[in-house]
Amino acid sequence: MIRFAGILDPRGAHHPELLDRMAGTFDGRAKVISAGPVAVAWTGGGAGQVIVDDDTGVVVAMQGAPRLRDGATGHLQGRSLAREIAGLYVRNGQEILDRLQGDFALALVDPARERALLATDRFGVRRMHVAQRGDQVLFGTELTPLKAGLPDGGRLSPEALYRYLYFYAVPAPHTIYQDVNRLEAGHCFDWTPSRGELRRYWVPEFGSAGAFDPRVARERLFHALDRAVERVHASSSQVGAFLSGGLDSSVVAGLASRHGPTPCFHVSFDDAPFDESGYARRAANWFGLPLEETCLAADTAQDLLLRLSRHFDEPFGNSSAIPAALCAQQARAKGVDFMLAGDGGDEIFGGNERYVRQKLIARWETALPARLRRALASMPGGLQRGPLRRLARISALSERPLSERMLDGASVLDADPFDVLHPDLAAGVRAHGPVDDMQAYATGCPSDDWLYTLHYVDMKYTLADNDLRKVAAACDLAGVEFAYPMLDEDVVEVALSVPSDHLIRRLRLRHFYKNAVAGFLPSDIINKKKQGFGMPFSQWLAADPGLNKLAQDALADLEQRDIIAPAYIHMARSGLSEDNAAGLRGAAWDLVVLELWLKAHAPGAPV
Repeated sequence: MIRFAGILDPRGAHHPELLDRMAGTFDGRAKVISAGPVAVAWTGGGAGQVIVDDDTGVVVAMQGAPRLRDGATGHLQGRSLAREIAGLYVRNGQEILDRLQGDFALALVDPARERALLATDRFGVRRMHVAQRGDQVLFGTELTPLKAGLPDGGRLSPEALYRYLYFYAVPAPHTIYQDVNRLEAGHCFDWTPSRGELRRYWVPEFGSAGAFDPRVARERLFHALDRAVERVHASSSQVGAFLSGGLDSSVVAGLASRHGPTPCFHVSFDDAPFDESGYARRAANWFGLPLEETCLAADTAQDLLLRLSRHFDEPFGNSSAIPAALCAQQARAKGVDFMLAGDGGDEIFGGNERYVRQKLIARWETALPARLRRALASMPGGLQRGPLRRLARISALSERPLSERMLDGASVLDADPFDVLHPDLAAGVRAHGPVDDMQAYATGCPSDDWLYTLHYVDMKYTLADNDLRKVAAACDLAGVEFAYPMLDEDVVEVALSVPSDHLIRRLRLRHFYKNAVAGFLPSDIINKKKQGFGMPFSQWLAADPGLNKLAQDALADLEQRDIIAPAYIHMARSGLSEDNAAGLRGAAWDLVVLELWLKAHAPGAPV
């Protein structure tokens, strides 16, 4: 795919040495365009385009597969689409974003009018980074070129490190570097020589405007999903699909079978609780799809962990990136150039397990006076036996803000920065900032419905900041493109219109969605317990000699850096023993990933 980085300078200086330094981080020789206030370097091919439009003089740099909403121009691709976008930007300015669909990172520069627009798509499938360098603005699809363009080479951000320990990823707008921001999903940066303005151009609208008809909604959903899958098949030479055997990947793969050959790829495990190969085979047989199945062992996981640590431009601790990368690697070896993924369904159709817990809390808040809930929450531990223990737990959670309920179980939830970061870094970090940020984001939801609010938060923190980055990096490492049919605008429009009591009926997750796919999927897949692309990293860290040594060495090296509090490292290290609590291994994994990333990208750290 195309990668690009650029400089906006109000004086029109193009700074070839600076651009060369930024472009030097790309693989392969970069091409350069300079016009008016902008200079852009790019490399790669496939999804994207970089041009200067002959008619308008507008510079267009785009990564991904945007498309115009208009029926007359919705078919345009490549240079034709880029030229159309240039003309629309001249005529409509930043309002062009209201007419764009699909996944994209976009830079538009109009030299004649001395203005520029940087944007990312509605769901954050593609990424755009922005950094201020004096009166210049650096921008790009990758983080590393901007780091190279900063005078100090990019200093690690203590705030971002603190958030990484919460979320095992760095949520936007933060990045791991102090002076670089990442645009959040549905955001743009509007630039002129005298100012730069960040704004949100798209906000999800929840609820149905009129009476809700489940039958009509199901028909609309299937049509939209089928059209999204068909669009990928029509634009790619060889399409493949991730197939975990779960609900979403099975639906996507099944729809793909209607439009052409679609080899599917699955990772199995010898550890039975993590292995879903039976369901993957069931789905493949049901739709007559070829299935490539690979068993992931600890030594292969270790190799992929090291490769991913070099490939990610920020520390990223989601261990399911490893099986995703193995799937993408196997797909590329079979000639696949485009992978379909099922990500997004849980976050728009009510599929995450914590939604049930939140529904129970909502019921509890309605059924019991606040004074009685507080009494149960403060009940001494010795009295919490049998059903009382669960009631006390629900009561305690009901007293916490939504963000803390969602993060319940995180190893650093109640940790002060000084508990987890080295004192030299912790001093300037806002205590509980990650929780406060999530709560502030939840407050911005346009609906006060509890389930819609959870969807709203998950679309950012679970999808844009985590799962979408995982799949994108796994595919990029293998050299294949990717698409998420569940996040097609027409699919999301249907999902957001479904009333919350249809999304989860009683305690049945995905009630509407499961009814919609009944008959299309076998019932055992519809009713199976959700697993996803997880892997037994906790067991392997303790039991596999190779991974255990890698982890022990990484934690010892991390302790020398004066970044993480020594006591926190010691606690995490204790989880590497088979005799100790497996819960500590999550913290150990995140710290190991951090150290491996530092070795590859910031060997001289700390800040």
